Parts: sequence; structure tokens; C-alpha cells
Amino acid sequence: MTGAVCESMRRAALGNVWSGHTVRDTTDNDDAVLIEKMMRFLETEWRLLLWWKYIRQQHNDFICRKMGYAARPTTVFEEKLAFAHGKIKSLVDNGKSAA
Repeated sequence: MTGAVCESMRRAALGNVWSGHTVRDTTDNDDAVLIEKMMRFLETEWRLLLWWKYIRQQHNDFICRKMGYAARPTTVFEEKLAFAHGKIKSLVDNGKSAA
């Protein structure tokens, strides 16, 4: 049993999950490259919102202060985040169909 746990920890340290699948397979890398390319075409407000949320991993209240959004009601932030998701999804979907 100890050997199995050690092997799993070794794989995790190398970037593999315990099941043997790599954490970043080629699909993930291809999608990441496409998203990064499409982020360049996203309007500044939505790009910054997604950057604060997912790259900097800041709390919603902090993001609202930085972006000048009303923190209350929380639906204001949620609607803006959903809109940003929709914008990047649309760009990525168009990018995939063009490729």
C-alpha cells in the first residue's frame, strides 16, 4: 500500500494525476493557446474582469472595487462576469470554427 501511495505522489510531483493521465493533455494546451489568442480581441473591460477573477484569483468584492462596479447587489457582478464569459466563449467558438 505504501508503494502505491508513494508512486501516486511521485506522479503528482511530475504533473500526472494518480490515474496516469497527464494533468495537461494536448486538448488542454490547444484550448489554452486558443483562449489566450482570443483574449487579445476581447474588450479591455471584459479582459480585465476575467484576469482579476481567474489569473489573480481575487474575491468578487475586491474586483468590484478595482473595476468600479457596485458590490451590492451581488447580481451586478455575476451578470458582468456571465457577460464576459459569453464574450470569450463566442470568440473561442469562432476561433475554433475558423481553424
